[in-house]
Amino acid sequence: METVNIVLGIIASILSISAIVFSKKVSDKNKKIEQYLEQELNITLNSSKKEVLSSKKATSGENGTSIIGDNNKVRGGK
Repeated sequence: METVNIVLGIIASILSISAIVFSKKVSDKNKKIEQYLEQELNITLNSSKKEVLSSKKATSGENGTSIIGDNNKVRGGK
């Protein structure tokens, strides 16, 4: 029974190490893709997590115009 535990421990260690290596490779590929998108296609993917996770409110302004954002004001329109 002890040898089974040792073998399972070795397998778990190998899987952990391989997961770290593969995640590093995937991260490197993602960085290359982001660089290609920014340089060749002029697309930026730098959206801050704060902006993604923030809640937006719809504010009804003058003449029934609605704007999504925080504390937006509508001026003019008359």
